[in-house]
Amino acid sequence: MANQVMRAKPIRQSGQKPAFNNQFDKLKKLFFSPKAFFEGVAGEKEYFPPLIYFVIILVIAQFTSVLLSIPSALQQPTGGLAVVFSFFGIAVAAGIGFAIPFISSGINHLGVLIFGGRKGYYNTFKPTTYAMVIGVVYGFFINIANFILSIVQPLELPATPPASFSGMISLIPVSYLAVNAVLYLASMVHTLYTQVIGISRYQGISKLRAFLAIMLMMLIMALIIGVVMLLFFKLITTIGAAAP
Repeated sequence: MANQVMRAKPIRQSGQKPAFNNQFDKLKKLFFSPKAFFEGVAGEKEYFPPLIYFVIILVIAQFTSVLLSIPSALQQPTGGLAVVFSFFGIAVAAGIGFAIPFISSGINHLGVLIFGGRKGYYNTFKPTTYAMVIGVVYGFFINIANFILSIVQPLELPATPPASFSGMISLIPVSYLAVNAVLYLASMVHTLYTQVIGISRYQGISKLRAFLAIMLMMLIMALIIGVVMLLFFKLITTIGAAAP
């Protein structure tokens, strides 16, 4: 019998299981399992998927916020007009939403470059943009919490607002301050954690380097904003003192 070379037939592999069952599952993994989430979107190579995902979540959150504000707005003399402008504000927020991820990612990427990341701007843009979705979701929760508080403990503000900032703060119940402070702090920590996980994964740097890259740029931006505000208030004070 002549020797024959037997070739194994290629095994047909079934299609790979999708990384996410649906959009809710995608959001849930982003929120609770960032490592699994960033593995699931590792194949994305274009700017559009993370960008449009962020904008859609932002528009949904803004729309919900407007709906929650309608009952109290309609109690005011110009409430109807305020509601109309609020819906217009959703379109403005959507437009700004297309720009903010590029700016925030650019700032983060400067820090990434300083700490050794060399895998391109996109690999900072993707984790930064997806992490920003978490901040938007927390904003949604803050609006819901404030809406519930406004029913349980309505704010009673005077017709003439206090002249000082401390006076205004003193009018806000402790429950409002506590709930908002906790949620804002949770939002900052959660968003930062997710950015660190994603940037470390895609830039191939340690989590410590990713953390330091983000924190360095946050510190620099805070100093720049602080100096600008200080100069602005100094200018206003000087103009006020020079006025007759």
